[in-house]
Amino acid sequence: MLHIGETRERLTLLKYMKGGKGLFSCSCGATKAISISNVERGAVKSCGCYFKEKPNRLTHGGAGTRLYNIWKSIRERCKTPSCSSFKNYGGRGISICEEWSSFETFKEWALTHGYSEGLTIDRIDVNGNYEPDNCRWATYKAQANNKRNNRYIEYKGQVKTLTEWAEEYNIKAATLWARLNRGTDIEKALTM
Repeated sequence: MLHIGETRERLTLLKYMKGGKGLFSCSCGATKAISISNVERGAVKSCGCYFKEKPNRLTHGGAGTRLYNIWKSIRERCKTPSCSSFKNYGGRGISICEEWSSFETFKEWALTHGYSEGLTIDRIDVNGNYEPDNCRWATYKAQANNKRNNRYIEYKGQVKTLTEWAEEYNIKAATLWARLNRGTDIEKALTM
């Protein structure tokens, strides 16, 4: 929690206000009401003067696009402990490669490796990092079959997820799951 008089980046907290905001003075001399939590987590660093000082800064032009949001989400779940998904990614050691620290580089990889609007990014090894050799663009169905919590079943020399077996034998996955949990052997569970 920020204390009155404490400075983060260019902002110094002058007083607390209603609604989680604080009155901040900026190093440029301006004062502005800003969300305290945004200043604490580094999302806001100035009153806006920083961006005004750099009007000719280069941008990638991707902000707001689906691809940019995918890249941003990867970074958040790997690097931001306050992200709700962090425990399943960064919290268990999964990171995003240095090469993809730039959106432009990620975008170039995506566009040359099959990205399209109907696909989602999928890690081939679910315990591996987000990096070019471990990622692909996959359908939601393919990604659902590549999850840590899938139940894999071997039957007739093949290993598939419970959902894949259910689909192949034209039964509901929930029905197959219930049969197996009652102790029914796989052949009977699939054919009864």
